[in-house]
Parts: sequence; structure tokens; C-alpha cells
Amino acid sequence: MKRERVLEKAAIFLLPLVLVLLMSSPSKALTLIKPNGGEVIPSGSMYTIQWSGSPEAVSFKLSYSMDYGTTWTVLEKNIASTTCDWEVPKPISNKTKSLMKVIGYNDKGFKVETDKSDAPFTIEVLRLESPHGGEGLKWGDTYPVVWTTSELRAAAASAKLFYSVDGGMTWKQIVSLSGNPGTYDWTIPYVSGKKDQCKIKIILTDENGLVVGQYVTDGFTIGLPIAGEWQMNSFASLPWWLRGKVTIGLDGSLSGILEDYDDGPGAMISGRFKVSKNYTLTVPGFSGLLAVLDSGKTVVVLTNVWTGSYRPGTAEMGVITKMGTSYSLADLEGMWESNGLASGAGAPWWERATISVGADGTFTGSTVESDGSIGSVSGVLGISPDGVVTLAGTDLRCSMDSGKTVMACTLSWQGGATTETKIWTRKGQSYSLGDLVGTWRINTLATGPAAPYYERGTITISDGGSFTASTVTNKGTQLNYSGILAISPDGIVTMSGGSNFQCAMDSDKTVITCTDTWTTGSPGTTELSLWTKK
Repeated sequence: MKRERVLEKAAIFLLPLVLVLLMSSPSKALTLIKPNGGEVIPSGSMYTIQWSGSPEAVSFKLSYSMDYGTTWTVLEKNIASTTCDWEVPKPISNKTKSLMKVIGYNDKGFKVETDKSDAPFTIEVLRLESPHGGEGLKWGDTYPVVWTTSELRAAAASAKLFYSVDGGMTWKQIVSLSGNPGTYDWTIPYVSGKKDQCKIKIILTDENGLVVGQYVTDGFTIGLPIAGEWQMNSFASLPWWLRGKVTIGLDGSLSGILEDYDDGPGAMISGRFKVSKNYTLTVPGFSGLLAVLDSGKTVVVLTNVWTGSYRPGTAEMGVITKMGTSYSLADLEGMWESNGLASGAGAPWWERATISVGADGTFTGSTVESDGSIGSVSGVLGISPDGVVTLAGTDLRCSMDSGKTVMACTLSWQGGATTETKIWTRKGQSYSLGDLVGTWRINTLATGPAAPYYERGTITISDGGSFTASTVTNKGTQLNYSGILAISPDGIVTMSGGSNFQCAMDSDKTVITCTDTWTTGSPGTTELSLWTKK
């Protein structure tokens, strides 16, 4: 109790003294107004420094620091006003830790007050608009590198761009450009897996090779070219399909909840794709699976053979289409070619169709089947905002790729005893043999006597339509064959001597779908082939 009374008496004694001191202490009058922190000031520009005056100060001195106050450079002395026009320095790189300091002097020349920037500001020489850090890029894409330049200490005679995938420990040159164009279309290089410590560096040099500007971006990520949202449609040599949306990460991770023909909705899928430089896809743990990405990067085609206890040996083909940002009925309007293949009770069987879709989704078309039957089709299609196409009264479900030139469909008929896949390709304005020239990847699935059967490989087509192909079957048989192809003005591909063989090319000219009936080996076998431009 005695200690508390002592403290109480002390407080009563000291309180008036504290109040007197506070009242007698003058408030701070000299205040730096700008730059006071956070500003981005172009190098070489004229910038007006501003501060509030002090009753005692009659002159002022300004100093600036570009290293957070470690060193200071006097800008001007004996300033009578409270503003000063500053010609901003021209360093070779951005100075993000810059400070300004003002000192006030009285009429006797004594320092009476000082103030400085509350936080650092930036003197900006170069800025990379893209990439600036934080982006997720995909190798193989073309990405615009864009930069802006403030005034330099000398004119830039060249600009060199570099990239790093290890946070700047090592660098590889992208390009050396004449002058300082401010933009360059960069083809993002192949990287193994996902790299999340990537950077871009730009160095500007004058005519004597001296550096006059340089900049390094914050980190960004380079990942696989298949990253994004996709729709999967898989089909097998027996009655079965698997369909739905899947998400692929920049690291190739795959996840989705799909609809299974046998088990209905709720089938979970997961895994991780690996992608080679030539856009071949594999999934560790699935030795029989191999997939390819078309040159338009909107369609993945895979073939696989099932292992394990569930129907081992079954051959499978999958078509995975890249999802676009939005879809409407207008995306369906136009002329399409369809190639379909059946499994189950209805096999062996294929169907080809030429279909016209109206602005309201109504369609009509003519068909021809593998047995020579000719027919017609009609109905009304609907399309969801995410590109899923349906036909009322059926379980038909299609997915349209982001290029809006290919649709992959699955459906069932005969009470579910038969399943079918259809690939629709939008017809282009005109075609020539030149559209065939190049190397294509082939994936084929067969139903009927030869099933289970798949075939995959490459076909190389020359200027005159002659081709050589090399493929391997699910049984490991190596096949080599050659021939001559022709293409009609409306994109229908035929083969000399192949009376049952016919294909259709999409309007982007990166995907070809074919149907055929075997006349040798296992006669009567029907097949569907997808060719993707390499």
C-alpha cells in the first residue's frame, strides 16, 4: 500500500511538468511532400520536388540517395523556395530504394530541421510490361516480351534478351536485336516438367557496347503446353466410353470426375502427363498409353491397351479437346464432316456424314454406312457455355475444341448394347495437296474381327500426295506401307487403290479423321483413324 501511495504522489507531481514540455515543444513544420515514397519516376525526366516550409528556415538543401540512405548526393543548396525542379539521374538499372532529404537552415546558417521520404521511391530506367512476374507460361507458345524505356544516358544501339529457369543463377540468350524495338515475340523454350523460378533479363548497350540500361523480371513459371481445362472422350474396342471435364496443371497433373459407361457419373481420374519436345505424351505407370498433341495445340489423341484385372487387353482411343473461353450456337453453324465407329453388338460398323447446322442448332445431313447403306439425319443440337454439345432424346455428348473446328462425341444405341464415337470436323473454304504435305501422327482403333486392335505411328506426305507410313500395333507388330493420297476442294481425302478408305480434314488443317473397312488380314474389320499434324 505504501508503494502505491508513493507512485500516486509521483504521478501527481510529474503530470504538470509533462504537459508543460508538450506545450512548449513546437510541432514539426518542415515536411517533404514529394517524393515521399512509392512514386515511380522515369530516369532523365524533370520532376518537381515539393516540401512545406518552416518558420525558422530561410533556406534549404536537397540531397538524394539511390541506396536507401547509405550514400547521399547533394542536389542543390541555398534554395529559397519550397519547390525544386530535379533532372532525374540516368542510372543503368532501376533504383527501387531511392530517398529524398530536405534540410532547413535559419538566417544564421544553422540547421534547424530535416525531413526525408517516408518510404523509398523508384527511379525507373526500364520496365518489362510482359512478362513482369507471376505469370504461368507454357513452352512452345509464342509470348510477346514487351518493355518500355525511360531516357537513357546514351542511345541504345542494341537490345539483348536472356532467360533463366533457375532464378537467375544461369542465363541463356534469347535474341540480340538492333536498336531498341520494345517488343519481341518469344517462342518459349522446352523445359522438363515445370519451372517456377524463371526470369527474363534485358540489356541495352550503346554504339560502343557500353551498358546503358538493364532489367530483370520477377519470377514466373514455365510449364507444359497442355496445361488448362479439357474435355475427354474415350472409346474402346468393346462397349464402353468415358467422358467429362479434366484439368491439367502446368506440371502435367491430371484430375477430373467423369462419366463412365459402366458405372455412370462420379468416375475419378488422376495422373500426371509427361510431354516430350515433339509433343508426345506419356503417363508414368501406364506403359501402354501414348498420346500426341496436334500442332494447333487444341486436340490430344491417345491410344492405350488395358492391363490389370479389368478386361485386360482391351484397346482404347481417347480424344481430349481443349476448352475455349465461351461457346454459343453460332459456333455450331456451318458445314461439318462426321466419322463414327461402333463397338459392341452393332460392330463392325462405321458411318460417314456430311452435316449442315443452322444458326438455331437445327441440322440435316446425309450418311453412308460401312455396309453401303445411305441415309439421312436431322435434329436440333444444343451447346453449353463450356462447349458441350447435346442432342435431345439421346445420350450423345460432344465436346468442341477451343479452335471450334473439331468435336469429339460419344453415345450409345441398341439399348446400350452398342457404343459409338463420332469425330466431327468443320469444313474449310478450300483445300489443296499442299494442305496434306508434312508429317502427321496416326492413331487408329478397330472394331470387329481384328479387335482388340490399335495402331499408332507417323505418316509423311510429299508434295504430290505420295506417302510413307510407319506404325506399330497393340500386339507390337511393325507396319510399313506407302501409297498416294488425293484431296478434294472440300477437304475429303482418298487413297489410290483404297476403295473403302476416306478421310475429312478440319478447317484449321491440323486434324484428319478417317474410316475404313479391311479387305485383308481380318476382312470386315472397321476402323477409325485420327491424324494430327506434327
